[in-house]
Amino acid sequence: MTLARFMQKNKSNKSWDEFLPRATLPSWDAGSVIIAGERIVPHFQPIIGLTSGQIVGYECLARSFSAGDSSGGSSGGSSDISPRSFGHFFSDPKISGSFQLEVDRALRYQALDYFSKHPDSGYITLNISPNWIERILETHTIPTLEMIEETGIDPKRVVIEITETKGDLDKLKEMVDLYHQAGLMVAVDDFGAGYSQMDRIEALEPDIVKLDMRLFKQASRGGKSADVALSISSIANRVGCHIVCEGVETEEEFHFGIECGSNHVQGFIFHKALADTLSANSTVDKVRALQKSYLKEKSIKLVRASEQKEKIKKVVLDIRENYINGEPLKINNKIMHSDIIRYYVCDYTGNQITPHYEVSTSEFFEDYESHGMNVSHRPYFPAFIATNNSSDQIFTVSEVYRDVKSHQLCRTYAIHLDINKILLVDALVEDEIIFAKE
Repeated sequence: MTLARFMQKNKSNKSWDEFLPRATLPSWDAGSVIIAGERIVPHFQPIIGLTSGQIVGYECLARSFSAGDSSGGSSGGSSDISPRSFGHFFSDPKISGSFQLEVDRALRYQALDYFSKHPDSGYITLNISPNWIERILETHTIPTLEMIEETGIDPKRVVIEITETKGDLDKLKEMVDLYHQAGLMVAVDDFGAGYSQMDRIEALEPDIVKLDMRLFKQASRGGKSADVALSISSIANRVGCHIVCEGVETEEEFHFGIECGSNHVQGFIFHKALADTLSANSTVDKVRALQKSYLKEKSIKLVRASEQKEKIKKVVLDIRENYINGEPLKINNKIMHSDIIRYYVCDYTGNQITPHYEVSTSEFFEDYESHGMNVSHRPYFPAFIATNNSSDQIFTVSEVYRDVKSHQLCRTYAIHLDINKILLVDALVEDEIIFAKE
C-alpha cells in the first residue's frame, strides 16, 4: 500500500498526523518501513525448549534504527548498533489503529519471508491484537494466511500470539478456528494479567499459554502472586497447553520457570531480540547447566521437607498416644517445638467428632467452631481411606496448601486411631518451591 493511498483511505483520522510526513509504508513484499526518521524492522527473540535445550522458536518483535543506518539483520544486514524497542507504537492510543495495522502487516510479512528462507529456525510467533482480528472477519480476508501462502513457509511453523484481554470472544474463537484449520498454532499472551482469562482458554483451546511477565517476575519472589502463578500453570498443564515463561533474566527465575511447569522459556538469560536467528544447539550447554543447578537446589529443598515430615510423624504418634490414653490436651516440649498448629479427630465418614485442639504458647486449647463439620471433601481424606483404614502406622500426608486461619503454608497428616476414628494433624511447612532471593 502506498503512502498516498493510505492517507486517502484514512484522511478523516488525524491522530497520527505527526508520523505521516515522514512515513513510508511499503506493500507486504517490498521496501522498508520508515516512520519519523526511524527504520522499523523485525527482530527475533529465541524461545528455548527445556527438554531438548535447543532454540525451538522465536518471537517477532519490532525494533527501530535511524533511517540512515544500514543495519537491521533480516531486513538489511547486521551491525553492532543497538536497536530500540518499537513496541510502544502499537500500544499508543493516539496512533490510528489502521496505521498500526499496516505497519504490523509489513513487518509480519518480512518476518515470515525471513523464516521461509531459514527452515531450521523453528517456529515464529506473531503478535496480533484481537481488535485487528475482528476487522479481518469484516473484510472476509485473512492477510496472515495470504502471506504464508506467498512466502511458502510451512503453516505449522507459525504461531499466532493473541495479545490483550479485550475483544469479542465469539469472533476471536471463529478466527482461531480458522487459524487451526490452516495448520497454525495459537498462543494466549499475558495469561494471568488483569481479570480472569479462563474463558479464553476454554473457548480458544490454545496450543501455548504465555504467563504474564509482570506476574511471573513478582511470583518468582514468593507470596500470594506465586500461589496464583503456580495455580495458573497447573490449569494450563491440565488442559494440555505448552507453558512459556518470558522475561527470564536470572538463574533463580529460570528455576521458578521450571517450578511453574514451563515447557519453554524466553528472556535475556539467553538472548535479547536478535536481527538474525542462531544455531538451534547454541543454548544446549547453558540450559543443561541451569537444569543441573535447579536439581541441586531442589534436592536440598526436598531433603529438608522429607526430614521435617519424619519429625512431624514422630510428634503425631505422641499426640495419638496421648489421645488414646484420655489426655487430649497433654503437651510436651517435643510437641511445643514442632511445627504443629492443631489436631482433631474425625470418623470414617469425615464428620469431626472433637473440637480443634489448637497449639498456644504452652498448651493445647479447645476451639469448638469446627466441631460437627465434615471434611470428607478435602483431597487428603479419601486418599487416607483408600490407603489403609486399619493400620496404626500408615500416614497420609496432604499436598502443601495455605491455611485459612493463619494464612501460612501447611500440610495435614492423617493416621488411624481405631476402627471408627482418624487423627488429623495440621503442621506448618517450609515451601518446597524455589524462589528468587530478594
